[in-house]
Amino acid sequence: MNLVVSNQHDIQQRVDWDITSLMKKAVSRYKEDYFTASLMIGLSKANKDKRDKQVIRNLQRYSLVKGKIFYQAPSDDRPRLVLPNITELLDALLYEYHDAKCYGHPGVEQTLRHVENDYYWRKMEKTIKMYVQSCEVCQRIKGRNTKPPGLLRSHAIPATRWTHLAMDFIVARPETNEGYDAILVVIDRLTK
Repeated sequence: MNLVVSNQHDIQQRVDWDITSLMKKAVSRYKEDYFTASLMIGLSKANKDKRDKQVIRNLQRYSLVKGKIFYQAPSDDRPRLVLPNITELLDALLYEYHDAKCYGHPGVEQTLRHVENDYYWRKMEKTIKMYVQSCEVCQRIKGRNTKPPGLLRSHAIPATRWTHLAMDFIVARPETNEGYDAILVVIDRLTK
């Protein structure tokens, strides 16, 4: 029992370290993303001149603290670190929150819930949904939500003629002089 707890603690420490270094990389790359670069400019100006808060819609929900941008959701009073929308950084973060052993490939909703506790980026829900839906492991192990296909088997051979018939329509034919545009095909399954 102690071994398992110790092992989980080691995994959590490794994940925390990986995420900490990842966040340092993310903050250093704010200028590469248009949105976070605009936020940096808007928040810097907003700190100097309160009239410039309309640079970005809902700018009052963002704050700049020691070079890091934080977002405050209206439904929550906990600030979240804003990340630049750079694929390699977001994929590395989502790997930690979805693929890592301590999370074990949760679905879209659970992954979103875990990530949004601490982080925010534009179109976060869409990014997470695409990441989880493209996860190879999840595709292989997820349960089917459809009925299994029926088994193929041939029909029994009829005993006499014209007891078992197969019918089909051929439609969207050119119209005849009499005004017909379909053909009814009837086949006796014994004599064909």
